[in-house]
Amino acid sequence: MLQENKSNIHDPLIKAIYQKRQNALIFCSSYTCVKTILYILEKYNWYKDRTLIISGTTDLFNFFSNIVNQNFDNTKVIYIPNNYNSNSSFLSIPYKIISSRIKNRILAKSINSNNEISDVFFSSKEYTSNAFYFLNKMIKKNTIIHIPDPGCDVYNMSDRKPKGLKERIKLIIIKLLYGRHLVYGYSGKEINFPLFTKINENYCKKNIDIKISVNERINMLNNFNLNKYYSLGKKTYKILYFDKDFVRDGLCKEYEYQQEIEEIFNTLSEFVSSNEVGKKYKPAKSSMHNKERIKFGEIINDFYPAETLYHNDVKIYLGMTSHALANIEKGNVISMVKLITYLDPIKRERHIENQELRKKTKIYYPNSINELRILIQRFLS
Repeated sequence: MLQENKSNIHDPLIKAIYQKRQNALIFCSSYTCVKTILYILEKYNWYKDRTLIISGTTDLFNFFSNIVNQNFDNTKVIYIPNNYNSNSSFLSIPYKIISSRIKNRILAKSINSNNEISDVFFSSKEYTSNAFYFLNKMIKKNTIIHIPDPGCDVYNMSDRKPKGLKERIKLIIIKLLYGRHLVYGYSGKEINFPLFTKINENYCKKNIDIKISVNERINMLNNFNLNKYYSLGKKTYKILYFDKDFVRDGLCKEYEYQQEIEEIFNTLSEFVSSNEVGKKYKPAKSSMHNKERIKFGEIINDFYPAETLYHNDVKIYLGMTSHALANIEKGNVISMVKLITYLDPIKRERHIENQELRKKTKIYYPNSINELRILIQRFLS
């Protein structure tokens, strides 16, 4: 029997799912869910067979393949590729849809080839497409458990109808590819929010067996220590920088941003050497040009999640606005977002607002290079 201890006191799933199944299927589509997935793998260790199903980037798959190989028995990691290219010519779309459906059907059968009844964990109701095809195949006889994606905590997500013919056509293709229960999502915020798909709310109400709230997830993960999954071995940095590609994202002008980011890192060089600064870039979301614009510091492997880079030896965590900064629970955190010239100042305020809603500890926002210099000197002393 699983002995309940202090680590299980705030876990609403222990009594709900314990020993009902011998098998678990665990979906992960985003880096924002890394801590949740590691918690499940470590704490829910009574399953005889576990399959971790990764969609999204191959970087996420590479990370979990390494972690599972080093730390977890009876667990295999499977990657779900996106077999459909949205840039396909119009005439080839029917062929691409049929081809993608056939490949996904074959892969879905192989994932649960023994046809065992399983507990199925997933987080991404929003920002999902190809992963839903596989989740939908597992709905009928399995126990479906939803633990909300932390990346969506600050939004009031809901379904919305397509706007205009172009969006309607795109949604029809998405439904044909991955399932008719996918819809467009609305974040609750109007300002230039990118188009995304989500699972229909009515479908979720009918098919999710165990629903964990945001507060329940926070309590579950509150004392979960990620130190054992630290990615850099014996290597540590005094300053850890989490990058955001402002030019690629259309937030800044190239020349202006280049000058401002160089001034920031020139300031760092007054206090530390290049090998004392680690630079972490977003997987698949940062151009090579962006990685090469800052000459000072050492680049960290893209596929390491930010949460596995936090360390007591880090004196300063540096960045703009990101989940990486907001998720830091202990340490000195500086956002340089007010030192960068936005094309649209309203977006800066929105980014700060979202980061403040997500933050786990105090974040400093210097208004000038001199204020940044004072903070660096203070935190390094």
